[in-house]
Amino acid sequence: MISPRLSRWFLLVALLVVTASFTLSGQIPPPPIVALIDTTIDQVGIAIEHTVLASLAAGPDDLQLQGRQVINVIVGQDDPRYDHSIPDPGDGQGILKRVQQLADQFNSVQTPDLAKVSKRVLLYINLAIDHAQKALQAHNAGQANTELAHLLALLSAARGAREDPLLQGGLRNIRDQLPH
Repeated sequence: MISPRLSRWFLLVALLVVTASFTLSGQIPPPPIVALIDTTIDQVGIAIEHTVLASLAAGPDDLQLQGRQVINVIVGQDDPRYDHSIPDPGDGQGILKRVQQLADQFNSVQTPDLAKVSKRVLLYINLAIDHAQKALQAHNAGQANTELAHLLALLSAARGAREDPLLQGGLRNIRDQLPH
């Protein structure tokens, strides 16, 4: 007869082995990846909201504030482009850093399709930063609105839609590919 203490240890070791084998095979992501994706999707939503507010700005000062807030949400407080003089509507960590972490994770667990999508999302986010900066440097409202429209399209593509085919999707599509 196996002692209850030995039985518990055996069960714990078996659970760890099964979990590790699924994680290494790329079939079940560890919970931190799911949480990272969910938080990143939320932060992209905040950036989209402030992009829309910037496009509806009553004047140049409001456009500057909203545009700088979008950049803050995207780059995070550790980035030199972060503006510490204004409030950050996000959590301060930055979408860019999170998406890079996702790309690194998916490369390390050898999930090539998810790695490709996360790298594309990273490209969208980097391009979004460029368009946000161009909107802030625009010489007139028409130029600013054109850049904001590009910014909104890139952020929307980065967030993606669940119904997108995997290799055309964004963060929501990656999230849908993972166990719930």
